[in-house]
Amino acid sequence: MGMYTELIFGAKLKIDTPDDVINTLKHMLGKDDIPIGFNPIIDFGRNPLIGSSYYFGISTPAYRMIKDDIDNQWEISTRSNIKNYDHEIESFLE
Repeated sequence: MGMYTELIFGAKLKIDTPDDVINTLKHMLGKDDIPIGFNPIIDFGRNPLIGSSYYFGISTPAYRMIKDDIDNQWEISTRSNIKNYDHEIESFLE
């Protein structure tokens, strides 16, 4: 991937997704409903989910993470762009 990369990401998490994964994603999105003293399971350096660059027409990141009322599963949707120097996007997707 090039230096500036736009990431449009959407996923529905499995019903048995561990709490550590859910709380790490919440932490990455700046949510305040994570347990006090929580430590993310991984540090990505530059956050690929909420980065922004003025080199893109839409530079403000957009993101949400909600728990679906019907199937009780977490959903995440993001649009961001970052300088992907250290392969943060690839690391996140792995």
